[in-house]
Amino acid sequence: YAVSPLSGIMKRMPRALILYNDGTDLELAKKQAERRRYKQRKKNRFMTRFYFLMTALILLIFWLIISNSGMFTIDAIEVRGNSHYTAEEIINIGHATSGHNIIYQANIKETREFLEQNPYIKHAEVRRKLPSTLVIDVTEREERLAFKYDDDYLVMDEDGILLRKTRNKPMTTIIQGIVVSKIKLGEKIGTENSTRMDMALDLIKEMIKADLYYVKLDIENVKTIKAYIYDTLIVKTDYDTLMTNMENGKLHLVVEQLFKDGIERGTITFNEDGSVSFMPIF
Repeated sequence: YAVSPLSGIMKRMPRALILYNDGTDLELAKKQAERRRYKQRKKNRFMTRFYFLMTALILLIFWLIISNSGMFTIDAIEVRGNSHYTAEEIINIGHATSGHNIIYQANIKETREFLEQNPYIKHAEVRRKLPSTLVIDVTEREERLAFKYDDDYLVMDEDGILLRKTRNKPMTTIIQGIVVSKIKLGEKIGTENSTRMDMALDLIKEMIKADLYYVKLDIENVKTIKAYIYDTLIVKTDYDTLMTNMENGKLHLVVEQLFKDGIERGTITFNEDGSVSFMPIF
């Protein structure tokens, strides 16, 4: 039989270039090319992950070496927000110490818990200031009022939290007319009349806002509260009227005028109609 002169050339041509009418070989070539691209992408992803993991591992090893070095040893402890306690006292209360690794041995949680167990510390925040400083921020409770309790005084903040018990009369507003039923350091004092207690705390808070100071508050009779500016200068009125005239600033103006006139003895009376009177008789 006769052999075509093109048959040798056809045998040497790549299979992908041999086209038949049904396109079978072209489709096969496309699939092979796609497989090669898939393998290349897979290889690229593998290499990318490999380089990423190797870089992360190197950085981790470097960090472990550096973080355990003397560079990150606590050599200073800063205390902020304190007034009742000194910085040294705050550090001792929190059991904070220098010389430890600030990253792994700072004991931040424990220090905060120790601090917040103290009645005078309302809130504490302990944080790292790299490379070697521990910072303690505290919010302290302030002594605002006290109750006479047998031979002692119970000293509280404006929320009624018991801060301490003392035999010495504190430099705070003394509250009269409330009977104490429960006491525990760091907790709100329990009383036989919670309404009067709430009134006392509201009056103290408003007193602070109004830039006033009472040496004593007698709320045994809520219809006739006695607020002592001095032991010999008092305000007599009911609870609502006293709150109103502290909020609108009227009481502050009256007291300020009396001070300017050098008057430190007498009785200020606020009436429900908004009028005020003063008698120089205590």
